[in-house]
Amino acid sequence: MHVRCPNCGCTFEVEESQWRKLVACPVCQKDVIARTVSFSKATKGITPPPPTNEIVSSHPTEMKFPPPTEKVTPLTSMVPPSSVEKVPPPKVTFSTQGKSPSIKAIKWTRSICLFLLVISFLVVFIWIRSSIAAANIVIETLVHNPDKCLSFEEIAIVRKAAEKGYAKAQFFLGECYQKGNGVANNPFDAVNWYRLAARRVIIWGGYAEAQYKLGVCYRDGKGVKQDYAEAVKWFQKAAKQGVAKAQNDLGSCYRDGRGIAKDNFEAAKWFHLAAEQGADLAQYNLGICYCNGTGVDRDHKEAFNWFSRAAKQGNVAAQRDVGCLYFFGEHGMTKDNAKAFYWFYKSATQDDAEAQFYLGICYIYGLGTKQDDGEGLKWLRFSAAQDYIEAEYYLGLCCLEGQIVPRDLEEATRWLGKAAMQGHEKARQLLKVLTTERGTAHKENCFSSDASRSVEIIRRKRR
Repeated sequence: MHVRCPNCGCTFEVEESQWRKLVACPVCQKDVIARTVSFSKATKGITPPPPTNEIVSSHPTEMKFPPPTEKVTPLTSMVPPSSVEKVPPPKVTFSTQGKSPSIKAIKWTRSICLFLLVISFLVVFIWIRSSIAAANIVIETLVHNPDKCLSFEEIAIVRKAAEKGYAKAQFFLGECYQKGNGVANNPFDAVNWYRLAARRVIIWGGYAEAQYKLGVCYRDGKGVKQDYAEAVKWFQKAAKQGVAKAQNDLGSCYRDGRGIAKDNFEAAKWFHLAAEQGADLAQYNLGICYCNGTGVDRDHKEAFNWFSRAAKQGNVAAQRDVGCLYFFGEHGMTKDNAKAFYWFYKSATQDDAEAQFYLGICYIYGLGTKQDDGEGLKWLRFSAAQDYIEAEYYLGLCCLEGQIVPRDLEEATRWLGKAAMQGHEKARQLLKVLTTERGTAHKENCFSSDASRSVEIIRRKRR
């Protein structure tokens, strides 16, 4: 029986009694299982290696043999299948460490992350919306009732929404700090909340009203250092978003040249934009522009139109000027004392000193109403109490001549002195006469009982 060593490739002969037993290879001295068939069967068609003339060393590790010329057949393939004991395969365990996850696992992970992100967003959104809804209830209450004093709980609701970035709540919280409604009056905190609301992005409302209020704070120097240029910047931002008050104030800045170069045409443009939105102050300012030809062509009819629109909305100055136009019959207007008295009365009841003076004149001379010296004197005193120069001068004349009131030179001197201190030239001249020649003030002949003559005395140059 011939056996081939799988280690060194040599072929050697063994006896049949050594079949399926360990035998030592004569060349490499390693144990080999004698499981191969006879040489004639195992190596059919294979030529055995030729004999070598090399001297074999006594030490097996020093022997040299030529390399095998044939591919060594694995030992297991040479054993009959029925004779080999079957060994169960080892248990294999898989580890994901150091290995890439499968595509399915990646998709599941992404889906779970996206789901959690959506849930988180919804929770935050609902949380914010609940605060905004509560704040809106308080804000709407304040809008419909501006004089209402907010409680501590209501302020806390508005503050909570403001701290979450709700621009409307930030603006109204600034209003509360500015007016001292529900909190201590603090213009600095008001400016801070206005600034936060003014800088909010459009998605939260943009807050143009806060931009306007911030401009007013910079213009008036409330809570910040007065800065007309900064005020104009915020007025421009709010005006471009259509805030009528900001458009009117921006027009005033252009007209007066405060914070920006003076430009009457730009002023008239912004006044017109605000007036078209129904802003009474802008309508009055636009009427002044048409009356004086500032930035627009002079047109007294158009001026009266804008004055009337502003007066019907309750603008005090417009009511007074409409009354003056009817009273004097100027600029193509038909003189109408009844209408003049009507507009003077509406303006005078709102504490306009000039309207109070003209209303007193109407009562004294019975122009457009029943003659009443007591009522006329009352309105003259109201006007003089506000340091209106013409009322002070006229009261001085009345005390000097003893008309309406008893003659009183000391009272006359007091009222004429007040008028003279404000630059009234006739009062200064008359006061000089009173101080030098006491009792000869009648020589000036500056008072007449005729109504039209008296009106000419008190009439001043108007714009």
